[in-house]
Amino acid sequence: MGALQFNPKTMPLRKNRSPKWGTANSCQIRKFCFMSLAVGAAMVALVLYADQQMVRNLYETTPSPLIRRPVKYLTKLALDGTTTPSPSEDIDSIIAIQNDQDKKDQGMSSTTTVETDASKSEKFPNEPKDHSESELNDIEANQASQTMIKEDESSTLESPTVVIEQTVESPADSSSAEKSEGNTSVEMKTKPRLFLHVGPQKTGSSTLQSALDIMSRLTYHLDQDNLTYRHITPEEGDFDCELGPWGGFINCVVSEKLKKLISETRDAGHNLLLTDENLGDRFVAPLRAAISDDEWDVTVIVMYRRVHEWLVSWYNQINKTTNLDSDGNILVDENGIPYREEHKHWPGKGGAYVPEFSSWYKDYIKDWDPSELPSKHRSVEYYKLYYETFRDVVVLNMHEGGDFVTSFFCDIIQASHSCQRLREKEIDLSEVNASVNLDHDILATFFYDQDLVDKALDRKEVVAAITQFISDSGNTIPRSCDASVIDQIFYWLVASEKIMMEGRWTEASEEELKKVFQAYMNEGKLCDLDKEAVLRDEHWRTFFDALTKSQKRSEGNLVLTSEIQESMIGDQKFFEESYQISPQLYLLIHIGTSVSELKSIGSVLDAMDEAGHGLKQDGYEHLSIDPFDGYFECAGDDRHIEDEACEATEKFASLLETMETNGKNLYLIIETLDGRLPSALEKAIDHEKWHTTVVVTYTRLHDLLYEIYASYAIHPNQGEDEAWPEDGGRTIPSFTSWYSGYTRGWETTKIEDFHLSTHLLSRYASAFNEVFMDDPYEDSNPIQRFVCGSIPKAVRTCNSFNDASSIIATVESDNRLHDAVAVIEADILAVSAWQQGLLRNGLLRHTVVGAIQQRIESEGGSALPRTCNVDMTEQLHELVIESEKVALGSNWRPKRITRISADFEDFLKAGKLCDVDLDKALHDDDWVEFFQSL
Repeated sequence: MGALQFNPKTMPLRKNRSPKWGTANSCQIRKFCFMSLAVGAAMVALVLYADQQMVRNLYETTPSPLIRRPVKYLTKLALDGTTTPSPSEDIDSIIAIQNDQDKKDQGMSSTTTVETDASKSEKFPNEPKDHSESELNDIEANQASQTMIKEDESSTLESPTVVIEQTVESPADSSSAEKSEGNTSVEMKTKPRLFLHVGPQKTGSSTLQSALDIMSRLTYHLDQDNLTYRHITPEEGDFDCELGPWGGFINCVVSEKLKKLISETRDAGHNLLLTDENLGDRFVAPLRAAISDDEWDVTVIVMYRRVHEWLVSWYNQINKTTNLDSDGNILVDENGIPYREEHKHWPGKGGAYVPEFSSWYKDYIKDWDPSELPSKHRSVEYYKLYYETFRDVVVLNMHEGGDFVTSFFCDIIQASHSCQRLREKEIDLSEVNASVNLDHDILATFFYDQDLVDKALDRKEVVAAITQFISDSGNTIPRSCDASVIDQIFYWLVASEKIMMEGRWTEASEEELKKVFQAYMNEGKLCDLDKEAVLRDEHWRTFFDALTKSQKRSEGNLVLTSEIQESMIGDQKFFEESYQISPQLYLLIHIGTSVSELKSIGSVLDAMDEAGHGLKQDGYEHLSIDPFDGYFECAGDDRHIEDEACEATEKFASLLETMETNGKNLYLIIETLDGRLPSALEKAIDHEKWHTTVVVTYTRLHDLLYEIYASYAIHPNQGEDEAWPEDGGRTIPSFTSWYSGYTRGWETTKIEDFHLSTHLLSRYASAFNEVFMDDPYEDSNPIQRFVCGSIPKAVRTCNSFNDASSIIATVESDNRLHDAVAVIEADILAVSAWQQGLLRNGLLRHTVVGAIQQRIESEGGSALPRTCNVDMTEQLHELVIESEKVALGSNWRPKRITRISADFEDFLKAGKLCDVDLDKALHDDDWVEFFQSL
């Protein structure tokens, strides 16, 4: 494709007052502005007693154009953040406006504003309209005011805005008014800042929220910048909404939870940042009702992303999952709730097509007249929505001033300490919410429809093969561009940028946009696949032919092997070597640091097998084994000696031989966390016969510690625990005491050594080539996700999960850990009551423990008072985050911190990680009476 010839349509755009801009460039004049404001503020005392002539004189003699207006009026507006009039306005008009406002406010104390209903009229009409002279003056004034409200770059949010309120006496008290004519009283009042970051979507919101999470260390408060923040969503309970017929939220109101946060933050004197990328029209009115201008100095922040980039990003976000089945029906769950899912199934087999960009774009804009496009830019829409309700709206241009995250902290919310950390590169923000290349899926379904892909191949597997082929070979996909779509998007880009850049737009701006747009086009964006060209391309046909042949030769066990070399493109031998078929059987060894998690998976698969929906239909046997139940022999009981201390027995060899004879793949669950096994397993497996993969399931540290603690005393009141401690029985420590001893020395140990998940991953990686970490926290159904994503070629089992949902729901995993901890806590209380003399002689320890358990269960588990060691829980919370970063490596995303925190908080609310408050329980009359009744 040659250089595009752009023919953007022209449309006269109404010149409205331009939005406030926050970029790094705006910092250059702040010191001058701040000094000007300081001069104006110093004159306030004089002005408050001056007559209009004095004000006129001051207007004429003040040198700076930024403060050439009545200082009483100017300082009031500047400190309050209100837009100021232009220097060209007539001084008598200014005084008249002030006097009219004073009359309106008689009998009450209020903050003066100058914005009239006319100035807050609709900013972005669908029909073009030229400016009047007064509107042009208004634009000028707004531009002049931008520099006035910015503080020096080094300022922080620690000093709330100062508001000067003018108290006007009621006309009812005329005599008093006459006596005090010309006198006013000044009340100094402070208001904290409230920043409302509203998005829109696909404008870097996830990155900003990740930066906040990292810098606050999940405390939701940037202490040095005196800023509290929250990510507010209906899902988190910040809004009470109804669910619409298509799954969206409707009729939303601010919840009591969010109202309480706003109130408590205000009372504490903190500034507040509320953020979410989806705060569109459904949330403007509720937020306006909940946020008072009398209590807060409010600034709304709207992000601006150029429309050509935004469209591609939104197209990707919407279409990387689907809410439709192959017949076009909306996907709903068993409760009738709409949902979305990945493209897992081929069209015609329950899956849907991914639309090409041009067809999606035409459908996206089909209800709009072309003249409406500029106002349909999401950033323009959001600006208009909030400008009509909130008086101070700032736009952050993602394309100016370099790093937009740094601009957000440094220039918009002016959080100087966080700003400094970003500028010194202390914070490493990984890409979040990464996109996928939908063209690869479109290409896969196109060849599938042409019968050039074997129907037995899995859709996601074919897409992955295409992605690898392109990445390794450097081959590209031919493109076809719809000229009408390209021209219209470029017109939209120019028109919307003119709106958002008003006052700074020049002819050179359009030329620069052309270069930006052309560079974007050169990357293949905004265009579709040239399917006919792909069909004619020998390399692509050979590639898909190789996949199909490989599938037929090996009953579906497609394995991508050797690295693809660009120089080998076109060579049939290259495809034979690069996309060959494994004659091996699959051996999946599943190592879990959570016994309960492994047992849950095993129980579900057992139930599915019994119903004919399990792994047997994919040629698998699955087995849970204890390696020390005759499968391995180890020297001694010390599990920390060298690997060679264990070796596989004939029993294990016979197991593998049986699977080989029957041609069965094997899913092997190993529950024992023994570091000596990897080497012994590796030696026992014939790698010519088995394609072996090891999966280590990741368990968050607090879950892991709780389980280890429970296992530590999982059989209380047996053996030595049967007797009271005075009679030789064992005293079970509280969780806090046990944790203190268990973690001693961790501060000098690497996280990957003391966290079992990362430790085992390292041990198995030293013995096997394919070792992966499974993350069960990323999905609401981790078992289905594990089977579909981790067990090779378990396609039928994966597809059976919907059919087997009722079976799975009835499966109760063999998990006694919760009961074990309940017994432990009952035992700790029983021993303390015994030691305090509250129990009569002769009572058996297990009898008292059983009675305590019955009382707790009869009261719904709420009978035991608890105490939590704050230092310990805070330390553990930090360790959970740090260990998860290490465990997930490149898959770590800062946004996970929010989910970790919620999980951790739920854990604490359930009473886990805390101890029984023995002092409170043993002094509680009900408990004392209970013990004495035994």
